Amino acid sequence: MFNISDNKSHEEKKAPQISIIKYILKSKLQTVYIIFIFIGNISMSTALGLKMLTFTNYLGFSDSGATNYFLIIGLIADGIGILAFKFLTSKNDYITITIKFGIRLILYIIAFISNNIWITLIAITWSLLISTAYENICDGYYINDVKNEYQLEYTNFRYIVKYLGESIGIFLCGLMYKMGLNYMFGLSSVFLIYQLFMSYYLIYLRHNNKLNKEQ
Repeated sequence: MFNISDNKSHEEKKAPQISIIKYILKSKLQTVYIIFIFIGNISMSTALGLKMLTFTNYLGFSDSGATNYFLIIGLIADGIGILAFKFLTSKNDYITITIKFGIRLILYIIAFISNNIWITLIAITWSLLISTAYENICDGYYINDVKNEYQLEYTNFRYIVKYLGESIGIFLCGLMYKMGLNYMFGLSSVFLIYQLFMSYYLIYLRHNNKLNKEQ
């Protein structure tokens, strides 16, 4: 007879006690973060949801030229993300958030008011370059705050919210696209204002939670 033994680990994985929605709603920090994800993806997709059409029809790029541009910018953005994580992250999270979202907001507002092609190109380029930077500040803290037994459901729920926000953003982008390029960035700015202030509020909540745990 084979010596068959139970291979259960000494520390059994705990099963989730409540649904992921109830778990999120119990935490003010997580509730605000999920809304932040939702609004942020609406904002990004409202401006850049139709970026290929924007580059070919509005900015005069060829199909291959636009594709190569996005490829090069994407590779540079990955490099910036790594550099930002290792060397360019401020000790003050408010400054980091301002760099990521504040500069983008200013460029979007200028693009909306001026309706200038070159400023619009700069605004799009900055958005793409900074897109992967500082994710440890914008997302990492809040994802790591979730208990292990809820991580899988939380990740799935987070992606549902993300893609729902992107879908709404692309829909709004299509509506604004008919009106003019600057209107895409004008509407995106409205959502971006909410995203910026919610990111500040998240930092405030996180710091308060940390102080409460230390006391």
